[in-house]
Amino acid sequence: MTRLVDVAVIGSAVPGLIEAPLDVVALDAAETAVFDVDADRWLIEDLAARVLIDSVPQPAGTRVGRLTLADAEARFGVHPYLGVARHGFPNYFTVTDRNAGAYVVECLKALWQRQCTRVEVKPHVHAQFSRNVDSGLNRLNPPPALADFEYTRAEDREGDDDYRGPAMLTGLDGIDVGVDVHLLAVFQPVDSTVRWSGRVLPSPALAGLHRNLNQPVTIRIGNNEAVAAVLVDHDPWGGSHIVGEGVSPYPLPLMAELAAFETR
Repeated sequence: MTRLVDVAVIGSAVPGLIEAPLDVVALDAAETAVFDVDADRWLIEDLAARVLIDSVPQPAGTRVGRLTLADAEARFGVHPYLGVARHGFPNYFTVTDRNAGAYVVECLKALWQRQCTRVEVKPHVHAQFSRNVDSGLNRLNPPPALADFEYTRAEDREGDDDYRGPAMLTGLDGIDVGVDVHLLAVFQPVDSTVRWSGRVLPSPALAGLHRNLNQPVTIRIGNNEAVAAVLVDHDPWGGSHIVGEGVSPYPLPLMAELAAFETR
């Protein structure tokens, strides 16, 4: 039976957190954790935690948020915001020192006081912070502020332009394999193209198809045209990371609006 908790802390204690009126569980380690986007909770073995806090940075692939780590780094930069948070990983923090702990505690207080279920650093804030670090311009990064995060409830949140559901993968041998996927496509105005990525859920059919790293396939969703894709690698749960660019495998609202505008 899954136990619902407010906060799961992996490793060292976070100063000030224990004093907060929250149900906090401390674990020595957690090999894997997956964010449930429908429940806004991190699934860790038999726990479902509203918030997950790691005391040290974790290896790639062990924490799966709305995005994979590779997706988040490609879109918003390799440096976590203030070293504690990434866009694409809601309700997740890395706390390595007392100052970070104090800041995260304030974020959690705001989350509960506002009666929200998700806290996530804003994408433009994360991206600008990472760019400044890459450019050696840390001094341009403003001091931490609660306004750098979005606090939302499911019913108030704008729907992500993602797709969840069935799809058909076709290997180089021409054999079709039915799978379930979670994909997110984003239009890149600078390059005037679409880049998309996501996860293929585990299944025996997927295991039979995906046998090599960076394996070319095509993906077809519903009555849409099949588009080229790459099965990059396997995740710890038996699923596969899939990516593509040029054309989205599912209709994007923004692209539909642009097409309608061009026909006027």
